[in-house]
Amino acid sequence: MGIEIERKYLVHSLGGFVPPPGEAIDQGYLSDGDPTVRVRLRAGRGYLTIKHRDAAPVGNAPITSHEFEYQIPAEDAL
Repeated sequence: MGIEIERKYLVHSLGGFVPPPGEAIDQGYLSDGDPTVRVRLRAGRGYLTIKHRDAAPVGNAPITSHEFEYQIPAEDAL
């Protein structure tokens, strides 16, 4: 189990930084409420992720969620 800490920033300029190439990810949601249940196919591997958001943050505190991710057969992810 991990805890995801969500922070958001507004970036006005990358200052010449060129990001590396991304990777293709296919995903779908089985539930987008709480908990959120997501299925992904990335680099030929399947993943099932379950996220449960903690209590609403107070003030400027980041949003945190408990996250469980399990590798599943690629065929099941499809």
